[in-house]
Amino acid sequence: MSLLLATVLAAAIDHIHVEEHWRGYGEPADRIYTIARTPAMNQLAVALERSAQSRDQAIAEFADPVWLRSHAGEAFAVQSGPSSCSEDARRLFEDRFSDPGWAMAAIDAQFSGYRFDDHPCAVIEVVFEDGRQLRLVSVSQYPLMLPWTVSCEETWSPEIPRALAEVLPAESLIRQRLSDANLVSWLGLEGPSEWMADVENLEERCKYKDAVAALATEFNVRHLYNSSPETLSAHLGRVDFPRNLVIDVHIEMTSDPAEVAKRLAVVKPRIDAYVTLVREFVMKHPDDEFELWYTNEGSVTEDSLSIGSLDQDEATVAKARGARVKGALLARNTLSGNTRDEWIFTPEGEVILWQDGAKVDADLAAPEPDDH
Repeated sequence: MSLLLATVLAAAIDHIHVEEHWRGYGEPADRIYTIARTPAMNQLAVALERSAQSRDQAIAEFADPVWLRSHAGEAFAVQSGPSSCSEDARRLFEDRFSDPGWAMAAIDAQFSGYRFDDHPCAVIEVVFEDGRQLRLVSVSQYPLMLPWTVSCEETWSPEIPRALAEVLPAESLIRQRLSDANLVSWLGLEGPSEWMADVENLEERCKYKDAVAALATEFNVRHLYNSSPETLSAHLGRVDFPRNLVIDVHIEMTSDPAEVAKRLAVVKPRIDAYVTLVREFVMKHPDDEFELWYTNEGSVTEDSLSIGSLDQDEATVAKARGARVKGALLARNTLSGNTRDEWIFTPEGEVILWQDGAKVDADLAAPEPDDH
């Protein structure tokens, strides 16, 4: 702590003057107000007494196993929603969330690079009983609005925004940014995919256990994942299917049990028909991994038809639309992993290259035209 701060902080805080500005979506917002002394300001005074912290010190503090474990349940609620189903999923998430091995890099990423264009700004004058002042300033988009500048000295100390969050009123423009919950929510949403997939699988199996049991009588239910609310999304296989083919199933789970049963009853005959259409093509490419799309609408959906239609002539589009009910949509990821090839198989056996992934990759990589 600097000599200036040590001298100033010998006195108690009398009041704080707050200027808040926000330039995000919607109308710009500004608030200027003063808060008279409250007991919560004692904690702010203590936070200001701490020596300035570096970015690395702050990240290490957040990545401490005790901090991670204390916020693991909160992070799980962000990821799974307020009412989770699977205790196994919760335990797995909390155990892995509490591991500093992944947390250090994840937290570092939250304090790196450009985030949004909402341009938050806070200028807070802390006025002490003897008339001396400290100015706290932040224009940071990072969690807790770190770092802060305290009388020209930068600090990444989380204690300052935490204390401010206790002092500022509920209607403050910046208060929600200043607590640990701001960081926890991002970590809960952006956990590593390799173990978030395991958590999702357990949670979705619990949520849709009856439907999964019904599917398991006919298929190997390899993996479930959360693609959208109230939708069972799963990867299915079967011993008599080509080994390099997975069925990507999406079934809307309505509140009507009879309707759900009706949708499940047609899964097997429809998928059997679709696999018959694509089997020979898939088996001719044994080193490639293919995915057959299935929803309760069928395989070739309106959404899938709209994706590649701009690159097709009218006759081809007409053929694809003719496959709307009984045709099949097959996909293969490209080498880049960013796009995929897609084929539409008509009921008559014609194969239409609906989306050329290599072409999409090339279009994405092409420089934007110079308007000058």
